[in-house]
Amino acid sequence: MHKRVLVTCLFLAPLLGSCKDSTSPPKGGGDTAPAFVTSWGTFGTATGQFDNPEGVATDAAGNVYVADTGNNRIQKFDPDGNYLLSLGSAGIGEGQLLGPWSLAVDTDGTVYVADSFNNRIQKFDASGGFVAAWGDTGTGSGHFMTVTGVAVDGMGHVFACDSGNDRIQRFDTSGAFQLAWGGQGTLDGQFDNPCGVAADSAGNVFVMDQSNNRVQKFTNDGGYLLQWGVYGAEASRFKFAWDLDVDESGNVLVGDTFNYRIQEFTGSGTYVTSWGTKGTGDGEFDEPVGVAAGPMGAIYVADSVNSRIQKFAAQAPASAAPWRRTPSPQDSR
Repeated sequence: MHKRVLVTCLFLAPLLGSCKDSTSPPKGGGDTAPAFVTSWGTFGTATGQFDNPEGVATDAAGNVYVADTGNNRIQKFDPDGNYLLSLGSAGIGEGQLLGPWSLAVDTDGTVYVADSFNNRIQKFDASGGFVAAWGDTGTGSGHFMTVTGVAVDGMGHVFACDSGNDRIQRFDTSGAFQLAWGGQGTLDGQFDNPCGVAADSAGNVFVMDQSNNRVQKFTNDGGYLLQWGVYGAEASRFKFAWDLDVDESGNVLVGDTFNYRIQEFTGSGTYVTSWGTKGTGDGEFDEPVGVAAGPMGAIYVADSVNSRIQKFAAQAPASAAPWRRTPSPQDSR
């Protein structure tokens, strides 16, 4: 898929629903895959409803924040999906949003939103009150050409996926620019439409390099460490995956969007498991975009075209026999 098509998907998905791929891999995962717990949401504009939700994040208490992209708002729920509050409305003013694609919550409950089509990051307090905003359209430091991903680490760094400029930018929590890395290409440390970013507790940064169909891992100042993934439907391969997150154990969860599944890896890229297939049932997806690792092993997925959030949790294997990992393409490297 050419980058131009992906940008069209980015701008039109909240309106048109999707840019679809007709194929779907098998569910996979077996006993190791997390178990479905619950789901909430239907298509609409009322509280608790969604229009193509693309991003999801959790806070330290397990509350769930959803980037309700087509409705230009953020909705907050408790861990079981009970509605708590909303913030944002369509517009360009302070606290208003145009296509919010991703969000992150720091240890104080402060919420950072990738306000994609306004080309800025907005910051809100835990009650939904506007705090600050930074960014504008452009190519210079602190400017964006469609910001699609945002993450915050424990050291007060805010990372933003500047997709159109094929780079990651780092700021402090007040929005002061610190550094950037990347550039368009396929080499180590380069990107083609980076769409998702996450940080682990050790300060490592993971980037979903979407059009290169790979995850890249960096130090928090942009030093390249490693990568994994190529195009395809097999384990460890991706079809234009959008987002990723890191759980409390350091494992990386990827919303493998056009394979209609979630894949899980260790922090070094070793395949662990996957689950999902295309559909509308429990544990099935229609373009899972955002993924978030919550406390106590909970996993939340923004099941975008189905306009809902699905919650999963770790489960014990049904058999006492030791689990053996399915070989992945990386094993031959």
